Amino acid sequence: MIDFKRLNKKKVAVHFKTREEMQEFLEECDKHEIRWRNGDKASERDYFDRYSDFCIEAYDSCLGYAGSCSYLSRGYSIIEYQDLIHKNVFGEVDRIVTNKDTMIVFWDDGTKTLVKKGQGEKDNKELAFLYAYFQKHSGLSKTMSNKIVRELIGNIHNQDIPRKKKGLK
Repeated sequence: MIDFKRLNKKKVAVHFKTREEMQEFLEECDKHEIRWRNGDKASERDYFDRYSDFCIEAYDSCLGYAGSCSYLSRGYSIIEYQDLIHKNVFGEVDRIVTNKDTMIVFWDDGTKTLVKKGQGEKDNKELAFLYAYFQKHSGLSKTMSNKIVRELIGNIHNQDIPRKKKGLK
């Protein structure tokens, strides 16, 4: 899934190696009601052959197109379509800083998520990152996202407890 909010906030143009990649992108734009600047539905227009290095920008919920040189000259970053898809899967991490009890995940949108190890908990960087990722992408408050993750983990641990069969003593 493509993070259109991220594309909207930055000067980013997406480069497509194939027409099929572009069509997949434009169909996703249709789902998010993102149209060409002239108001046409995204998937209704195919401008792929206009440039040998065709790129599309999605800015202010409108699509524009040009060659990569044009975008680079205006200070845009160029992202390959396949990299855009894979990067979104992992959540736009810029960097991670850890110390004794705390992990801070810095996201490439300029925000950060802080996760503190609970008293008596073992150091588990993978779990701390998952807490941060869930908090960032769930849209819930820190308190609520932590509560849900703890409930999920508790449910998993409870499944490991042997259950008594009905009718047996």
